[in-house]
Amino acid sequence: MRKTLKLNERTELQLNHYLKFHRGNAILFGEKHLGKHLAALELAKILLCKRKDAGDCESCAGCQTSPLYNLDFMEIAPENGCIKVEQIRQAIDHAGYKSVLGSKKVFVIDDADTMSEASQNALLKIMEDGEESSIFLLVAHRPLLKTVSSRGMLIHFFPPDMENAENPVLRFMSEGKPGIAERYKESEFLKFSESFMRMLSRTNDRRDILKELGELREKNQDAFFVKFADEEKDCFLSMLEKLFRSSLCLRAGIPCEKSISDIAVHVNELYDMGEISAIAKEAMLQKQKLRQHRYGKNDFFYLVMMLGGNGYVI
Repeated sequence: MRKTLKLNERTELQLNHYLKFHRGNAILFGEKHLGKHLAALELAKILLCKRKDAGDCESCAGCQTSPLYNLDFMEIAPENGCIKVEQIRQAIDHAGYKSVLGSKKVFVIDDADTMSEASQNALLKIMEDGEESSIFLLVAHRPLLKTVSSRGMLIHFFPPDMENAENPVLRFMSEGKPGIAERYKESEFLKFSESFMRMLSRTNDRRDILKELGELREKNQDAFFVKFADEEKDCFLSMLEKLFRSSLCLRAGIPCEKSISDIAVHVNELYDMGEISAIAKEAMLQKQKLRQHRYGKNDFFYLVMMLGGNGYVI
């Protein structure tokens, strides 16, 4: 596998085991933004390589181009939020033709968990009978039918170890998910998050937090809640939860990560233990509400009041 793919060590071992011993149907399973789709494309490229013992030789025609341009490759993705039976039937028809460049065809089904039960059942026979000539790599964030899962090697994707990532703020807000880290590494949101953490590491006035979030005046278009999208709010809440839980660890005499320890120490000076515990818990609960699409400005305003201090009038 390419070294540029940031993978958990256990996941990488499973992928290497797949390439060494299996090389058949596989289900790449785990949370979003962990690199499953990129890994599936990389596996497809290796499986389409003409040199069976080489893995990814980089010398044959198939290895020198993206699998997207290989005549023996086909990718299926959701249309209007789901993968339809017609799409699976097209793949089955495509699998019926002889491969052009190599001995097998490879199919990647992205967001395979969006397949209806009918779509999954339509896939069953070709996955069972066609493995000699066609390989299916299914990328799934939620469990598939057991009958489908049993027809391929299950490869679990875990969050990678990003302990040594250069930017700790990026690591905390992405919760170690390389897809999110890559998306925001040069974004305005990352710049805001870094500025917020710097402010929090040195301020002695909690009203500075209100100023930074832009909540001191009404209808402020630069206010955090207005300016940033839901995924960015999710990342911000993750960062707050991580920071305040680290502060609790320090109070209990448990060391936290060195990159965040100075900020965590300062948080302990700004807030008492009850406040720190309440903010960490509230950030976690609000993240859950956000992911359930039940989150609103009043929720965020409540957290802001906890951060800024209930004694301050906005």
